[in-house]
Amino acid sequence: MNNQAQRKQDLELWEVVKPADAGTVQRRTAKQGSHKRTAERNRAGANVPIITLPSPRQAPKRRRHSQNAAGYNRTHRNTVRTNARMLRRRKVRQRRLRLYRFAVVTSLLAMCVVLFFVVRLLYQEMQIGMHADDRTAGQGEQPVFWENLTPDKTERKPEIKKDFLSISEYNRPGTRLAAVNNIFVHYTANPKTTAAQNRSYFEGLAQTHERAASAHFIIGCEGEIIQCIPLDEEAYAVMGRNNDSISIECCYISEDGSFTQETYNSLIHMLAWLIHEYDLEAQDILRHYDSNEKLCPLYYVEHQDAWDKLLYDVRHYKFE
Repeated sequence: MNNQAQRKQDLELWEVVKPADAGTVQRRTAKQGSHKRTAERNRAGANVPIITLPSPRQAPKRRRHSQNAAGYNRTHRNTVRTNARMLRRRKVRQRRLRLYRFAVVTSLLAMCVVLFFVVRLLYQEMQIGMHADDRTAGQGEQPVFWENLTPDKTERKPEIKKDFLSISEYNRPGTRLAAVNNIFVHYTANPKTTAAQNRSYFEGLAQTHERAASAHFIIGCEGEIIQCIPLDEEAYAVMGRNNDSISIECCYISEDGSFTQETYNSLIHMLAWLIHEYDLEAQDILRHYDSNEKLCPLYYVEHQDAWDKLLYDVRHYKFE
């Protein structure tokens, strides 16, 4: 009820304030208003000149280069060709430089190899010449340690077969001994071989280059003695002591390294003769073991009593 009364009151108020032409004037549509505004604008700007801009597609293209196109292309081609020629020349120079370096290195290596063999050959020839000169110089020119020899001492010398090794840096260097301060006893470490076979082994080292080794004497299992190195030259037997000592290799049969009686007897005779030759004492006789602790001679390293007996026998040896 209240709503209806309110609506009625509003209608009465409208009848009092509404304009006189209300309900008689037609309202324009949005389309009619748009046409009217367009017409008014056209009339207002009838005298204004119209500027038309060209389409972007029709606008003339700007040239990137001010030069003539043909001249630019020609210059570009010339630059490319010049760069290509320079690159080829650089590669050629680098190739020549590599070849030059290779040739220099190869030449230096070849010269070093040739020089090595020449020096080695000259050294061997010099050693052979020195040994030959020593042989032909006469008996008067002897090392210092031979000055004390007497005729009766040389008569005690055991029977020895001389079969000297060839001069070689692997078995017989040909270097003169400075003195004789000790005599070393060795064993061949090769059971059931003869003195001749061990001598051949030393000789073959000049070709095999397996190692450097030799001894002044080799005593065989039957007591035979072969001399491989002259007593005034070094042998390759005891490292660090080759320049002042004489070495004796002994063959053996038993696996324990003990010598046969024939080998033992020849060894005692040889040692007794040598210590008399060089005015040494029995205590100057050493084992290889005593110099560098190598187990040589094996049996006499493992059996100290046997070594003591050997020295006793040398000390009391009676020459015939």
